[in-house]
Amino acid sequence: MKKPIDMMLDAVEWKPAPEQEPGDLPHVTHEGVLRLGDISLRVYQLSSGQRVISEQDLADLFCFSSVDEFRQQMANLGSAE
Repeated sequence: MKKPIDMMLDAVEWKPAPEQEPGDLPHVTHEGVLRLGDISLRVYQLSSGQRVISEQDLADLFCFSSVDEFRQQMANLGSAE
C-alpha cells in the first residue's frame, strides 16, 4: 500500500527540469507544485527517482525566519532529552 505522501506526489503535474550536466550525485529531472489546500510547495524528482520538497518552502511553511534556522531546528529534533 502506498504512503499518503506518495499518493499526493503521484498527483503532481511533473514538468521536465532544465538539462543539467550529469555527475555522481542525483540531479533534478522534473519539477512540480504540490498543492495542499491554499499551500503550494515546490517539489522535485531526482535522477535517482527520489522526490523531495523545497527546503525554502518547508521553512516558510513552518514559519522559520530562514533556511539556516530550519536546518538547525531539524538537526536538533532527535537530540532533545
